Amino acid sequence: MDLPGKLRRLAAEVERAELSPAALQRLQQALGEAHQCARRDSALRRAGELLDPDRRLSRSALSERLAAALRRFETTAWPRIRRGLREPRTELEAVLAEVLTCDCPRSPRRIRDVL
Repeated sequence: MDLPGKLRRLAAEVERAELSPAALQRLQQALGEAHQCARRDSALRRAGELLDPDRRLSRSALSERLAAALRRFETTAWPRIRRGLREPRTELEAVLAEVLTCDCPRSPRRIRDVL
């Protein structure tokens, strides 16, 4: 079971224990943040697979390539996709759009930490 799934199950168990509203709110916020991180990490890894399908690049080289692809996408296609003027045209564009909706790191060093 993935982390968000485990946290949801834990939250259900905690709810039955009659926690205070403030504690439940903090738990819900933590669950949302964990889900967002899991989505972001999954999308970054998938983008890495699409950019280097043969897995020949080092993590550093792949993170540099991914950071460059994000910068390029963010300044070209992303503004139109975000405003609903067009759909992503490739799987890579769809994954990069997912990455950007998850408040992803942009620096190669931080991307490398996820990969």
